[in-house]
Amino acid sequence: MDGRYPVRVSGPLAPLVHTFRAELVRRGFTPRSAQDNAYVLAHLSRWLGHEGLAAVELTTERLNGFAEARRAAGYQRWRTVRSLRLMLGYLRELGAIPPEEHREIDCRSSKYWCAIARTCGVNGSWPSAPHASGSMSPERFCGHRSSMASCGLTRWTRRR
Repeated sequence: MDGRYPVRVSGPLAPLVHTFRAELVRRGFTPRSAQDNAYVLAHLSRWLGHEGLAAVELTTERLNGFAEARRAAGYQRWRTVRSLRLMLGYLRELGAIPPEEHREIDCRSSKYWCAIARTCGVNGSWPSAPHASGSMSPERFCGHRSSMASCGLTRWTRRR
């Protein structure tokens, strides 16, 4: 393989498909794996073109739309935004797409505490962090206990 994507690519990210594939091979990916990843970037570029969007307009909401379009089309791989991290990281490094959006977490919401409960277990065991001094529990981090009760949690213990 000459390192080029085997077909013509359209859309705003088309010029980056070949370089993405070559970069993955340089990083140690097999040519086949690099080509598979390039297919996804080509699909994203076509999707952006079809939606009438520039690469700089690729928000988290629109990435979710792309992932949904892949699922709806029956693709079996790269069907979630999380699975696109390698490609998105490359595009962000180049400044081709906006940086990742970060959301503020409302520590008082019961959804937040229920997510922690699911992650840590019903007993409220909180993983210890080697860099943390003293007890680092969610209630200390957020300063709230009220929403813990909505998930049936009364206290946290530190996992070692």
